[in-house]
Amino acid sequence: MYILAAIAVVIGILICLANWYAFIVTASGSRHVSVAPLIGAASLFLGLRGFPATESWAWLSPLADWGTLSVLIAIPQLYRQAQETSPRTLLHSLVSEGKGRRCEIRLFKSGKFTARVRYDSALLFSRSGHGHVERGFLGSDGSPRTMESYWGGGCCSWDSLDALDLTRDAV
Repeated sequence: MYILAAIAVVIGILICLANWYAFIVTASGSRHVSVAPLIGAASLFLGLRGFPATESWAWLSPLADWGTLSVLIAIPQLYRQAQETSPRTLLHSLVSEGKGRRCEIRLFKSGKFTARVRYDSALLFSRSGHGHVERGFLGSDGSPRTMESYWGGGCCSWDSLDALDLTRDAV
């Protein structure tokens, strides 16, 4: 049993170190490195619980792992964003269908809006041939805007919300 606990501690420490390394590299601005949340802290927690001497300190494992700590720090903001764009705060929903796409703009009480474009068939958006099925926009000023997305500098527009005929959905 102690061997499994030791292996879990080693794996947890390695993942925690890798997450802190990712934080330092990303914070330095040289490049972005993604973290692995929950895995390092969970492994470290289980490993520390396996030893009687460290069992009482196992609760500190989320603080030792930057990946898990960043998730814990972000939870209040994620909750607030989910509440601001929840169905119960929806004021208006405007929909347009045609030209092989469905456009929906949703206005919320918080002053935010979301715009979602769904294509009936995948729309090519790069020279590599990758297809684009859905595109979304989020605004914070409360007013819908026409947005265009481009592939590369000076290339033609592949997504345009021009000539929308919006109809109001029942909310």
